[in-house]
Amino acid sequence: MTELEEAMAELELLVAYICRQGLQLDGKLLKDVLRIKTEFNEQKTLSEEDEAAFWQYFNALVKQVAPASVVSIRDSNPSHSWQARFPKQFKQVHRIPLYYGLLVCAIIILTVSLQTYYMVGIGVIHKTHALFAERNEFREKLQVLSLNPSHKASSEWLAIKRKEQELDQEFDANRTLLLRWNKYWRLGFSHEVTISEFDKFKYQQNKAKLTAQLDFITEQPRSHESAKQITQLKDKISELDKAFVLHQARQAFFDSRLSAEYVVNLLANYILPLLYGLLGALTLVLRNLHLDFKRGTFSKKLCLDYNLRILLGGVAGVSSSMLMGEGTGVPQGSYSPMLFAFVLGYNVEIMFALMDNIANRLGDKKA
Repeated sequence: MTELEEAMAELELLVAYICRQGLQLDGKLLKDVLRIKTEFNEQKTLSEEDEAAFWQYFNALVKQVAPASVVSIRDSNPSHSWQARFPKQFKQVHRIPLYYGLLVCAIIILTVSLQTYYMVGIGVIHKTHALFAERNEFREKLQVLSLNPSHKASSEWLAIKRKEQELDQEFDANRTLLLRWNKYWRLGFSHEVTISEFDKFKYQQNKAKLTAQLDFITEQPRSHESAKQITQLKDKISELDKAFVLHQARQAFFDSRLSAEYVVNLLANYILPLLYGLLGALTLVLRNLHLDFKRGTFSKKLCLDYNLRILLGGVAGVSSSMLMGEGTGVPQGSYSPMLFAFVLGYNVEIMFALMDNIANRLGDKKA
């Protein structure tokens, strides 16, 4: 099909669009262009004078439908006859809003899920950190009071002991919740806490020394003094084992808390700003998509602009965390960086226009 034949086919599309939209149409222009079209259909050719006149008329009609174009009318607002002629193209174009809508829904679900996970993590880490410090403070008070045996029966000692037990139970519950929270980002895989080789060596050496002493005394003839020494050595071995288990438990707790803090900071400074930037850009894309279809200005070429806008929205969202600084870490969370990322994603052109302006000014100063 030649360009002239394609323009003749698109002529009806243009005229029908102008009439459906209620735009003004010059009667003389319409008569002349229809006469030329009829002549072309009959003779399959046009004289140079008629072809020149046709292109002028066609150009005038195209200008009249601006900001729409022939391509956008064909893609987003074709007549029923045009839809029947090109059903595949019509379906492809009208599925595009559905694809972007599904993408927005998926990102919203992912963003809300990660935001909820992030806020739970912030709360658990903060609560566990506070309970750990408060429990240790009460334990120190108990140790000080325990130095005087007469204080063990006092009401103050009993109140502190009761409070310490409550804090210990609450701390254990929060620690369990922290371990459960960590399981999600670890995808359910278990994590073994590795004790340093020096700690293992020190524990094994001390235990071997106590065990050797116990074996030596056990082989000796039994006496009241040896029985007392055996009991003391067994108590020391038991205390050593208990201290090593406590050391393992504390190292596991600190490992879990430190890992959770890193994940929370990763979510706050990179992943969530990226998602909010994408969400802001997609919100603008959906609005523009609706307006483009409504005005008949949409064409498939605009998808490239939309995709670029979404990509730049994600870049702007990640950049927002650098602009806002590291104020979203543990123990407190803030929604303002996420809101800032969303706004930057929505107004991504303003951000990059500002950056271009700054770069141009710096270039002018160097010149």
